[in-house]
Amino acid sequence: MATFERAVKSVFTCTPRRRDGPMQDHQAMTRKRGGAVRSLSRVGSQCARMSSDQLVQFTSIFVIVIIMAGEALRLSFYSTDQLDPRADAGTSSQLRRQNHTFPTTDFVGVPYTANTTTNDDDVQRVTYMLYKLITSNNITTVVDSPCAGSLHWAPALVHQLEFEVPKFRYYCVLNSAASHHQARHLVTNDSALHLVYTPPPNAELGVLWNAFGYLDPQSAWTLLRTLNTSYVVVPHYPRVERNSGHSATHGRVNVRRAPYSFGEPLRIMKDVHRNGSEPKQMLFYRSSSIRAL
Repeated sequence: MATFERAVKSVFTCTPRRRDGPMQDHQAMTRKRGGAVRSLSRVGSQCARMSSDQLVQFTSIFVIVIIMAGEALRLSFYSTDQLDPRADAGTSSQLRRQNHTFPTTDFVGVPYTANTTTNDDDVQRVTYMLYKLITSNNITTVVDSPCAGSLHWAPALVHQLEFEVPKFRYYCVLNSAASHHQARHLVTNDSALHLVYTPPPNAELGVLWNAFGYLDPQSAWTLLRTLNTSYVVVPHYPRVERNSGHSATHGRVNVRRAPYSFGEPLRIMKDVHRNGSEPKQMLFYRSSSIRAL
């Protein structure tokens, strides 16, 4: 700070340096010869050079101070949106803060925490794959049915997507009033995440991530027809050799085998399970390509 003050004062105060010895003798000689004008001109040019150098120094210091002040302001702003990882994340207010983090330009999925755990899913990879599917296919409306199992990570994913995708909407279909009561504290009024009881018409992507394997095949087909979306995402367990034909234990079904017999998907997202769990994939289909529809 002292250096800064000296630089400021030196810029606005131009005093030529005093020199002893030959310089004084030279000035005396010029005065005796009647060359006072030439001597003063020489001193003035020296003063101008000093002021120019000092102005550059002052400008550099001023720019550095402005940058440091801006950085301090930025850090103080972001600190208000951070959740202390040591805090107990059990209350609704903490859940809301965690699920509505500030959007980032390098989104890599919703971080895995105790609150985002859903069965055996790798939540960060699941949410990142959904994010990539939605953004790369210009999808603006998503319906997740039923979404009770997604509510722990869906708000954070939606908050990121509404930051990037104009007019984005994510409809979370609940199957009971009890589910709505449990879910409403996770969703803010200004969010693009909407809690509904019936699927909206003409949605572009249907996410059947949490329920498809728990339904019997006939109910699964009925749900697909009801959603009537352009695309659909379903879970897939490639190691399941034979589907039971009724509600599967732990929701594990192989949609490529009977009675589902889905064809080749548009995209296969592998390794969306947590370490140690049975291998699980996310399959992305165009709905019109599923023969039973």
